[in-house]
Amino acid sequence: MLASDLAFWRDQTPVTDPGRHAGLLDGLPSDPDELTEISSQLVFHYRAHGDWAANGISAERAGEINLCYAEDMFGRLLELEPSLRAVRSPAQRLLGCCRDFSALYASMLRHHGIPSRCRVGFAEYFEAGWWIDHVVVEVWEGDSWRMVDPELRAGFTAADGGPFDRLDLGPDRFLTAPQAWLAARQGRIDPARVVVGSTLEVPATRGWPQLAHNLGHDVAALIGVELLLWQDWGASASEDVTLPKVTAVLDQAAAATAEPDAPLALIRQWAAHDFLRVPPTVLQVDPVSLEFSQVDVSRALSDR
Repeated sequence: MLASDLAFWRDQTPVTDPGRHAGLLDGLPSDPDELTEISSQLVFHYRAHGDWAANGISAERAGEINLCYAEDMFGRLLELEPSLRAVRSPAQRLLGCCRDFSALYASMLRHHGIPSRCRVGFAEYFEAGWWIDHVVVEVWEGDSWRMVDPELRAGFTAADGGPFDRLDLGPDRFLTAPQAWLAARQGRIDPARVVVGSTLEVPATRGWPQLAHNLGHDVAALIGVELLLWQDWGASASEDVTLPKVTAVLDQAAAATAEPDAPLALIRQWAAHDFLRVPPTVLQVDPVSLEFSQVDVSRALSDR
């Protein structure tokens, strides 16, 4: 791994930069494993963690799920509870999803100079027999990347009851989107089992459209553009991803970025492709209100 590549993943991105709250991260531990105990209680998953009202979260807080930048997320967390190390009740957590756990965790790691990067893909451990849309973080361990799930607390049990380590996920438990795309194309996994949720009957959140969607997000995250999962652009926003001209590009992009040691220069080449490049304005589909909007993400693109 090139030193310059590691330096890139060590630096904050426009999304993970804690901004005015950077000083609050000074007192946090620098050990990645210790930080998961903090990150795992910063977010209340809007869909997976149960009824909002029963956990003291009002419907008026729904807008929190659209906070994209760590500076804004940390600001809201401090309004809810002034210590990042406090044991938080569900109502004192930010309403969000897996992407937010990962963005905040990466922010804390990078604040301590630890190379890290969000990875968008699919987890096998939430629902047995399904690959579920998910975001985790790769942490540089000195000579290789280690895959960590910053959403999960100690004691989490995989749905199938098998061996599981939330601090060192293997490809049997989590596939990055490039790995999942290639596995589906090669018949090693069934694309019909790749979904946002097994009971969510929305075609765009299942199979090839979801695989293409996450591939675009993962390539963007690798160059430090860690956007909301319900923001869309490029091939998955406007193209039939089964068209040969699209699949050919996605095949090549996935092959180029599937290996953990893929050089940053090569990742940048694919991130600049017309089907994958993040434009200054993206389509956002709010998963709670189901409202469509065009959102300016140019702040996330600065210096990328």
